Amino acid sequence: KAPAKKQTSKKKAPAKKPTPKGKSAAPAAKPGATTDLKRGLVVTKSVRITPKSYRLNAAASLDSALIVVKGDNITLDLTGVTINGADPFADPDRFAGVAIRVEGGKNVTITGGAIHGFRVGIIARNTKALTVADANLSYTWKPRLYSTVEHESLADWLSFHHNEQKEWLRFGAALYLDGVSGGTIKNVTAEHGMNGLLLVKSDHLTVHDNTLTYNSGLGVGMYRAADNRILHNTLDYNVRGFSEGFYRRGQDSADLLMFEQSSRNIVAYNSATHGGDGLFLWAGQSSMDTGTGGANDNLFFANDFSYAPTNAMELTFSRNTVIANVARGSDYGLWGGYSFDTKIVSNCFVRNRIGVAIEHGQDNFIAANRFEGERTAVRLWAEKIEPSDWMYPKKKDTQNRNNSISGNTTISSGNASININNGANTITGLPLDMSGSSQFASTFGVSKLSQDGFGPGRVTGLSISPDGVVLSRYSNGQSRASGQVVLASFANLQGLANIGANSWVETPQSGQPTVGVPKSSNLGALQSGSLEDANVDITAELVNMITAQRVYQANAQTIKTQDQVLQTLVNLR
Repeated sequence: KAPAKKQTSKKKAPAKKPTPKGKSAAPAAKPGATTDLKRGLVVTKSVRITPKSYRLNAAASLDSALIVVKGDNITLDLTGVTINGADPFADPDRFAGVAIRVEGGKNVTITGGAIHGFRVGIIARNTKALTVADANLSYTWKPRLYSTVEHESLADWLSFHHNEQKEWLRFGAALYLDGVSGGTIKNVTAEHGMNGLLLVKSDHLTVHDNTLTYNSGLGVGMYRAADNRILHNTLDYNVRGFSEGFYRRGQDSADLLMFEQSSRNIVAYNSATHGGDGLFLWAGQSSMDTGTGGANDNLFFANDFSYAPTNAMELTFSRNTVIANVARGSDYGLWGGYSFDTKIVSNCFVRNRIGVAIEHGQDNFIAANRFEGERTAVRLWAEKIEPSDWMYPKKKDTQNRNNSISGNTTISSGNASININNGANTITGLPLDMSGSSQFASTFGVSKLSQDGFGPGRVTGLSISPDGVVLSRYSNGQSRASGQVVLASFANLQGLANIGANSWVETPQSGQPTVGVPKSSNLGALQSGSLEDANVDITAELVNMITAQRVYQANAQTIKTQDQVLQTLVNLR
């Protein structure tokens, strides 16, 4: 008998997971193999994109992306790749969409590449162990600014105070990390956009050796970001609201911004100069409402925060350590409003208007610092009346008390001072370097009087410039910009609805308004103190009216004559 055949069972290959409609999956990477970039590419395994230049725009929605990365242990290699999401010569406020979105996953690496012309270069959400390295994410979205050389526009001021509903996304960024835990950002360049790197609810990241400069908003922005290390980065010239000789405002731009309970971070060896603020730290709205918490226990070590038009360092409503930093040529070297238990040690303050200024501070330690050329080295004080709409002073003791000033060195070219008002504070060991000073053996006498301020003034008049800046004139001869008039244009002016009194309102037919300052884009200029001339020739219209009246009178006389003739004929019968 023939032996019975051994029965074998064949296992079916597992079904492939379908690719979302409208998207193409990247093939599995083979050694040396590359994949051409296509719109809607979904990366689920490591892949290298074919090195060349791509011109691919993304959908305007920030919930979609040109490339989507999903999964674990993935490397997206963009070495030699350039992705342009818009015409390089297009206005940057028209850039839209997201180039790369990383959805969850762990051990994800994006390396190399140049990405330009998007609202957001790379966005990652809820990813663990993310690495972004050796990438150029410059020339992302930034808004049009309305300030001119001579006049500041209040429309340009920023506000990063709220982000619980992802409000920061509207500002765009080269790199936006939300809920990312662990990983490295290194050798990334992000210039000439609005924001470089934004860390939101992200922790345990190391951000080092990046160049995030020349942006109009932030170099690095942090919101509820904790336990990160920011090291050896170049974060210079992230500024707006500055015009030499006209205004020094900063408008809440900053090289490094840390808001809303961003705690236990180490910031060291960074160059953060010429920003709106070099460092801008604020406890957050939750602390303002409850009087508790703060952006606490951060260490700032050996950074250069110089040449900010406003504050080289601003740390408010929080507890931190500031050691061996440089603050040079700013309005304030360190503004520490409502700071508590903060250590300010071995820093160098050079030619700022005020070195260290802390209002309503408590238990702060200011020691071994060097003050050179400051008008005021240290100022501590408290206001008798605090803002009535703040809950913070209603929930927490805000006296100016128990601050210690010890072992500082002051080298002054003028009359440096330490100004302390209200509260029990301690000053010990304050040496003064008087080199270069002279004293003559003669009686005291006043040889010269000078005044560097202005007398009090009242508003005596207002004027509006052609570009809409409202100027207030004061009785002491000074004038200041106090407001900005903006204009709106519509795609269809005939679609506006007349509501009377020469007033018009928007309708669906008119389209939405495009708002801007006068003399920008296609908007006209303003002429202050004038009424619009009549748009008709008064003389010609008057002549026409008299002519019409004479014609009417002649016609009426003709009818009268015809009536008289008819009456005569009737009477002849």
